[in-house]
Amino acid sequence: MSKLKGSLKQIIKAVSGYNFERRGRGRSSYLAFARDNIDMKVFYAESLLLTDQTKEEVIRTKGVYDYLQQLRLKTILDTYQINTVLDVGANMGQFARDLRRTGYQGKIISFEPLSTTFEELKNASAGDPNWDTYQLALGKENGKQQIHVADSSVFTSFLKANAWCEERFGASSVGSREETVTVRRLDEVLGEMVDNLEQARIYLKMDTQGYDLEVFKGLGHLTDPILALQTEVSVIPIYQGMPPLIDSLTFFEKAGFELAGMYPVSFEHATLRVIEFDCMMVRASD
Repeated sequence: MSKLKGSLKQIIKAVSGYNFERRGRGRSSYLAFARDNIDMKVFYAESLLLTDQTKEEVIRTKGVYDYLQQLRLKTILDTYQINTVLDVGANMGQFARDLRRTGYQGKIISFEPLSTTFEELKNASAGDPNWDTYQLALGKENGKQQIHVADSSVFTSFLKANAWCEERFGASSVGSREETVTVRRLDEVLGEMVDNLEQARIYLKMDTQGYDLEVFKGLGHLTDPILALQTEVSVIPIYQGMPPLIDSLTFFEKAGFELAGMYPVSFEHATLRVIEFDCMMVRASD
């Protein structure tokens, strides 16, 4: 077994440039990945990659997928020379902070409609002159709209959570009140918010809990600056009227984008089925 592990480590090092090793002992051990010139990357405790795993250990290795997703994102940003990231459904700025940790230094424009969550986002962006924040929702029509606010803000959506969502994620995932928010079309705000739009090379990240297609429709014919995108697609719908995965992929493919990566967002623990994926797509012709 030790020879096999040694060979696998050599292969991973040759292919990816990363070393991996086990740290700690027993139940408190974990896997770590590193390159010579960056800090050690630590995953969840008790991860047992490349060995037999219990169901609970498989669930915990989502941290591996998350890390590989960050590597893929960095590669896309570099390959397509992205200089502007639209962070739609920014919540408290988690995605933007991850972008900075990957080394991205370009413009970030974050959109978050909820008043209380927007304050958290604004605080997160303070001190970063290249990170702009707007208290807006995006959609295919301008106006005012009621949004269902969940106690767990990441579940807040224009769509109502279904019974399966409440059963799986608990009462905090269901909208407990409503808030009126401002909705704008992307094709109307981009010119206001992006300097030198003709030179912009945009990565469009959408995480709007079942509303991503409506966000994209708000671009109208102004899709040329979008060279890559990220959308959350549903395998098991958790909102009423949420488009299924195949419909979402077909929609973006017809708009000229092709699949570049899919990474699980959440699992159904009982069966290990994936509930949602983060889907990365690129305009490959560019």
